[in-house]
Order: sequence, then C-alpha cells, then structure tokens
Amino acid sequence: MNENKEIQYQTKSNLKEKINSLLKSCYISYNSNPELVIENTEKAIKFANQISEQDLLAESIRMNGVAYYIKAEYDLALQQYNKALNIFQKNYHLKGIADSLFNISYIFKVKGEHDKALEYLFRSVKIREQLEDEKGLLVAYNAIGLNFWLSGNNKRALEFYEKTMQLAEKQNDSIMISKACNNIGIIYRRNNKLSQALDYYFKALKIKKQIGEKMPIANSYQNIGVIYIEKEDYNKAYEYTKKALDLMREVGSNNGIARAKLNLGLICISNQDFAIAEKYLLKAQKTIAKIEAKQLEMICYDYLTVLYEEEKDFKKALEYCRKYYELEKKLFNESKEKRILEITKKYEYEKEEKEKQIYRLKNIELKKVNDAKDKFFSIVAHDLKNPFLTIISFIRIMKNSLDKYDKNRILDLVQELEKSTNNTFALLENLLEWSRLQLGAITFNPKLFAIDNIIIDLVKNVQPLANQKKIEITTELQEKAYVFADINMIKMVIRNLLSNAIKFTYSGGSIKISTTEENGKINVSIQDNGIGIKHQDLSRLFKIDSNFSRIGTAEEKGTGLGLILVKEFLAKNNSKIRVESEFGKGTKFFFTLPQRRY
Repeated sequence: MNENKEIQYQTKSNLKEKINSLLKSCYISYNSNPELVIENTEKAIKFANQISEQDLLAESIRMNGVAYYIKAEYDLALQQYNKALNIFQKNYHLKGIADSLFNISYIFKVKGEHDKALEYLFRSVKIREQLEDEKGLLVAYNAIGLNFWLSGNNKRALEFYEKTMQLAEKQNDSIMISKACNNIGIIYRRNNKLSQALDYYFKALKIKKQIGEKMPIANSYQNIGVIYIEKEDYNKAYEYTKKALDLMREVGSNNGIARAKLNLGLICISNQDFAIAEKYLLKAQKTIAKIEAKQLEMICYDYLTVLYEEEKDFKKALEYCRKYYELEKKLFNESKEKRILEITKKYEYEKEEKEKQIYRLKNIELKKVNDAKDKFFSIVAHDLKNPFLTIISFIRIMKNSLDKYDKNRILDLVQELEKSTNNTFALLENLLEWSRLQLGAITFNPKLFAIDNIIIDLVKNVQPLANQKKIEITTELQEKAYVFADINMIKMVIRNLLSNAIKFTYSGGSIKISTTEENGKINVSIQDNGIGIKHQDLSRLFKIDSNFSRIGTAEEKGTGLGLILVKEFLAKNNSKIRVESEFGKGTKFFFTLPQRRY
C-alpha cells in the first residue's frame, strides 16, 4: 500500500515538473512561436487535469490564451483568459487573478473598448498593490497610460506615464524608463507642447544609447525628426530623420526604412526641394511594396498628392489622390472581411444548437429589415397622399370660388398652394434619390472641389425660403478648402440640412453654417436656434422604420426621409452625420470630409 502511494507521489511530482518545464518554455517563446506554445500548453493542461493541480491548470490555460492573442485570434484568447480567471478566483490565487485580468484588458484594448480595458486594468492594479508586486505594477501603469492615450484622455495618460517613470526609476529599469520618456513625449506632442516632447525624446535617446540596441535608437531619431518637422526646423528634421534611415538600413527594418523615406520626402516638400522629395517618396513606395504595409502606402499616396499639388501637376495629384481613396476603401472592406472571418471561426467552435440559434437570429433580422422597408413605403404612400389631397382641395376651391374672393384672398390661397407643392416636390425628389440609391443607380464619383463655393451657392438657393421667415443665415468658411468627395451627394446633404434648419427655426431666428480644418479634414456644421429635438427622439432621426417626422415652425410638413438620405450619402463618402440638440434651444448637425488644398 505504501509502495503504491510512493509511485503515485513520484508520478504526480514528475508531471508537475513536466508542466513547469513546459510553461517555462512558453514564457520564452510565446512571441516568436505561438503554435509551439499552443502545443505545449495543451500538453500541460492535460497533465494538470490528470493530477488535479488547479493553479498549474489555470496558468496553462492562461498561457494558451496568450498564444491565441499573439495569433490575433482574440475571441479564443478571451475564452481561455476567462477560464483561467475563474479557476484562479476559486482558489484565491491573487497573482493568477491579476495576470488574467491584465490579459483580458489587452483583448478590449485591441477591440477599441478602452473603458472596459481600463476597468480590468484597475482591478489588476488593486491586487498587485495588495501583493506589493512592483514589476507587475510597472507594466500595468504603462498599459493604463496607453489606454487613456488611445481614448483621447491625455491628462490621465500623462498621469500614469509619470507613475510608470517614477516606479521604473525606483527599480532602475532602464528599458521602462526609456519607454516612459518616449510615451510622455508622445503626450506632449499630442498637446502641441513640442519643446517638452523633444526634451523627453532626447532623454529616451540617451538611455537607449547606453543600452546600445540600434532599433530603439533609430525609433528615437525618427520621433525627434517628426518633432522638428512640426516645429518647421527642416534642417534638424532632415539630420535626425537621415540618421534614423541609416540605422534602419543597418538593422534591415523595411518598415522603418519606409517611414524614414516618407518623412524625408515630406521635409523636402516643405523645403521646396520637389525633385529630391519625389525620389524619396518613389523609393519609399518601392520599399512599401516589399512589405505590403497598406497604411504606409496610404501615407505615401497622400504625400505624393501634396507634392504634385505643390508642383501644379494636378493630373498626377488627382491620380495619387484617387489611389489613396481606393486603398482606403479597400482597407475598410478588408477589415470587414477579417471581422467576418473571425466570426466564422468562432461559429466553428460553437455547438450545433448554437449554430441553429444564430441561423434563427439571422432570419429574424432579415424579417426586421423587410418589415422596416414595408413600413417605410407605407409611410411614404401616406405622406404623399395627404399633400396631393391638399393641392387638389386648393385647386377645387379656387376653381369653384374664384369670383367670390378678392385679390388678397386669392394671393393667400396661391401662396399656400405654392408651399404645399414645394413640400410635395421636395418629398418626391428625396424619394427618387432614395430609390435610385437602393437600386444602385447612383454612381459614386469623388473628385476635388472647393466646399466653401458649394456652400455659398446653396445658401443663395435657400435664401428666399429663409427671407420668408425672416431668418438670418450666416457663414464662417475656410477659404479654398478643397475636399475629395462626390460633389452631387454633398450638395444634396447640405441642401437637406439647410432646408431642415429653415423649417424648424422660428421667424426672426438664425442659422450658422461653418467649416473648420482639423487633422487634414474639413468639418462642416449647420447650427440653428430653432425648436430643437427631444433627447428620446435623437435615436429615431435616421431610422427608416421609426415613422419620425415633425411639423415645422410655419406648419411645414416632412417625413424625415431627407435625413435618411443624408446619412446614406455621407456613408458613401466614408463619413457620418452627427447631431447635437437641446429641446427648445436649437440643433447642430455636422460631418467631416477629407481635405485637399490648392
């Protein structure tokens, strides 16, 4: 009996040793060979189940999730992280809980759900503080700073990067100090505090030189060069970017080489050295083709567009501008396809019953879409019938009683008839456009045009309507602001938004249409001080099946179809309509278009 126990003990001890050995190899190779890590962790999971070692089982499952994360199979990774977390929580294994929470935060980070990522990170930090795990806290603080930065909260990001710096200095961790300096530099750059950003980039460079690794040094040169570009100190920008290029060539980083060439091209454009700029950008294009870096390819097309615009070679500028937007559209579609593939993979792991459930849900969704369209046509039929009945009634009254009315009464009737006819024509026009969109009869034809000129012309067109209600329309426009979009679609968008603003603004009110530049794009806003929209109605504005329409301040009628068209036309131009409103105080609609300037 004792001999059997001894054998069992030796077997358990051997398996524990094997599991620890497998995990040790996984910690070393998870970045470079995730397939091997999956194979080893599956063995470790099997062994841990055999000897009922829950902590080792949970850690093996967690590392299995890490491998799937490296492979960008995020749903599988999250599934494994949650399994590990549940086991660690049952056994009150605090470090395992903290590690699993940290891993889960990274899934939400890559999905862009930064609020959720931060929630898991703060839970992880609370446990690490309890454990006095300074190394874990160092990595967690840096991750929190990154998520705040990605979500646009620079103030909180800076706070946690500075915490990272303090802890890294306490631990004398040169690598993390340099990372913190670099990240703080990024925050200052985003806040347009370029001198402070430069100071931190130089601090990071100094530490990296002491460590002696070429690639991080090259990245610092690149960052410093970018700051000098933004400071318009093109000589220093060229000096540091050229250093970056030389080092990138030494380490053989095609990605780094391409970025450096792109920046050198931009510097030369700014210095009016167009021939040299062209050489750098065309060389960058060849390097990018080797590595198939689509985002860099887009930047290259953008810079070549700017170059040829500056050289007044508008034919080439348009050629590269179109390449830019074709690639942007392709990337958007590839992103959707990748998401579909991820979902498909996920379904493959689900049980047959789950697949049937999804199939049923798809049928339900399809039915909803069809019901929405049926309801839409019902709405349109109703709203077309009523104005035609009104027109017929006015005509009948005028025909039968013309000799009974004085000139003023006839004029009133004619004005009412004109108003009803105009409203009906606008509805028919919108319905026709919507129908053509659904049938695919409208061709998307983007080109360069000055949006300020378009807005001025459209304001002139609607001015008579505004004058009738004594509404003042003011404009605040960037001059010669060129955008790349479908001009007819954008005209329809602005016309609809202006008409709506007039419709829902009281007599004597005001409307302001403005454009501003931001990050290479033009923001267009149309704001009125009219009746506004109730908060609960905002979500109904752009839905076909919501049957949401309102009466204007002068009893103007509508169906809400105009805003549906606005949404669809902007979607064709890779833009979105947004709205801010306060009931009783007015409404602001705004959208963004890519900028090009001659």
